[in-house]
Amino acid sequence: MAAHLRGIASGMLQAGYSVGFILPAVVFQFGYPLVNLAIGFVLLLALHLVLGGRIGIAMVWVPVLFAAQLLLTAGAALFLSCTNVLFRDIG
Repeated sequence: MAAHLRGIASGMLQAGYSVGFILPAVVFQFGYPLVNLAIGFVLLLALHLVLGGRIGIAMVWVPVLFAAQLLLTAGAALFLSCTNVLFRDIG
């Protein structure tokens, strides 16, 4: 997917588009799965309630913990990608 995004971005830059036009396309590509995940979680929660379940403290913590895990993973990915560029440029 990253190669696909680089191809889109380089094609748009060569065509004369600025970064302001590229950024929303990249955000949409990464934001779409998160929207699908949120919709699925809401639907599962509604089904759980329809079938007679209760909302416990564990169900409240699931989205919070998921968001924390997502931020930590994104931070680690950014750090490791910067480290990769540094070592690739040095070597």
